[in-house]
Amino acid sequence: MKRVLTTFSLSLITLIFLSGCTTGPCKVITILNHCPNERQYLVYGRVVDLQCNPVESCKVILIKRKFGIHSKQYEDLGQYQVALTNKTGEYSFCFEPLGANDVWLYFDARDRGYNPQFIELNHLMGPTIFQAPGNSPIVVNMTLEKAS
Repeated sequence: MKRVLTTFSLSLITLIFLSGCTTGPCKVITILNHCPNERQYLVYGRVVDLQCNPVESCKVILIKRKFGIHSKQYEDLGQYQVALTNKTGEYSFCFEPLGANDVWLYFDARDRGYNPQFIELNHLMGPTIFQAPGNSPIVVNMTLEKAS
């Protein structure tokens, strides 16, 4: 009887451990299927010019894409203005990739006389080998140069 009870208890504990917690209807995150790209990331930083002066009102745009296995091309999942720099050039925002495996930031201050810049976030988000948890917060400082 003890053996049956012990086996049942260990099976129940294992099932609970592997089940994880639900994050919505019919979406169960487990240790086996947890994807680090499906978590929330905090991104913050500062935008300055070549003289280290803050760039105010720079638009920070998040670009999410996914590589299509059948099409062998990147599919655009959306572009979202996620932040606007303040007087000291600082910004911050949170995002979830939600299926995107190619994530970029675009810094746009053309209306203030600066050239726009892109930066890829994938390598900053952390490894996806063995679906390890990603890195958060992510610090992205950007230097913009004046347009000619």
